[in-house]
Amino acid sequence: MVDPCLEFRVSAAKALGELMEDYEEEVEIVVERLIKGYDDYLLMTPPVFDDFGRILQDGVDTWEGRHGVGLGIRELAHSMPTSVVRG
Repeated sequence: MVDPCLEFRVSAAKALGELMEDYEEEVEIVVERLIKGYDDYLLMTPPVFDDFGRILQDGVDTWEGRHGVGLGIRELAHSMPTSVVRG
C-alpha cells in the first residue's frame, strides 16, 4: 500500500478490506500495525548539505506511505472494533 503509483495503493487497500471480511478477528491487529506503519512514514528524510550549507539533495517526504496506510484504514473502518478507535 506504499507504492508511488496511486492505482496500486488503492487496489491494495481494497484487497485488504476484502481480505479482512473473512478474518474479522484479525482486524484489530492489522489496524494497530497500520497505525505503527503510518507513524513510521511521518519521518521525513532530511536534506543533504555540503560543507558550505548548500542543499545537495532535498529532503524526501514519504507521503505515499501515509496515504496508502490511510486508504487501508478507511477500508477497515466498517469492521473496526471500538477498542481500536483512538480519540
